[in-house]
Amino acid sequence: MEANMDSVMARLEALEKENTQLKQSGGFGFSAPHVTYGEYKGKQTIIINGAGKPLSFGRTKAKAIVACFDEIKRFAEEAGER
Repeated sequence: MEANMDSVMARLEALEKENTQLKQSGGFGFSAPHVTYGEYKGKQTIIINGAGKPLSFGRTKAKAIVACFDEIKRFAEEAGER
């Protein structure tokens, strides 16, 4: 019984350490958003990683995002308020 309790306590300590690290990183496995580049059908793409599922798009969509940046920013800041 003593050996079993020791293994339970060791596991608890490991989980507490992991929980602390997750809290410090700001989420459950998500890093701060960062950009990488890729290619799709011979054309360059930009990929935003770290905010859940990667978001990939090319220049045409990038230009549309830039043109609508102020509205996108306002939407992000008001998330859940509309």
